Amino acid sequence: APGAPPVAPAPAPLTPISDADAAPLLDGLKKALKLRTSGEAQPALDALAGKSHKDFEAALSRLLVHPSVEVAAMAARCLGERAGPKTPATLWRGWMLPVNDKRWVVKAALLDALAATKAPLDARAYDEVESVWRQVPNTETMIAVARYFTVVKTDKRPCKMLAFWLDEPRAGSVSDASNPPASYWEARWKTWAAVKPAVVDALQAITGQHFDSSEEAKAWFKKNPKFGVDW
Repeated sequence: APGAPPVAPAPAPLTPISDADAAPLLDGLKKALKLRTSGEAQPALDALAGKSHKDFEAALSRLLVHPSVEVAAMAARCLGERAGPKTPATLWRGWMLPVNDKRWVVKAALLDALAATKAPLDARAYDEVESVWRQVPNTETMIAVARYFTVVKTDKRPCKMLAFWLDEPRAGSVSDASNPPASYWEARWKTWAAVKPAVVDALQAITGQHFDSSEEAKAWFKKNPKFGVDW
């Protein structure tokens, strides 16, 4: 349709490879664990492009603790691209690793990989993701949270959380000593503006409705109690 956003190309299909062909690739992943920088380790991950093998998941999961956040994030996305029945649990273990507690780039990649598996979040996992959202760590991670719920659109739990993000942040009274400085509000507004389109998309995927404010969302949820979101 005219004006519609371009549709992202579907990922290239993966070709299963033999044990013999996988051996040097697995060796490369093992060596990447000992390489400190992304520039050194990335070729081992790039070499997996278009290929799948049953032993890749275990090897990639070990890279989720790599000292380079770029390498750990790339490993997460490689796992999502090659998702099998055990991949969601592997990704969630990576999320819970202490080394990844505040590595937001890695958590964003893990969420994208979980979205690729279309795996639902259990209660504990949902609480973890909601906690990340409340911390507003950075734009990339916030968008990854919204993007996850755009894909796993049967989950209604984040509706209120997402709806409140629709409202433009406004600075408090300048005479209030506890009010953050102008630089805080400027950064907060930029994050809000960057993340809002992804939030609109997520809510539309879940509800089938387009909302521009939390008041619009609240009115719709109250008018449609059978949808199951209490406000």
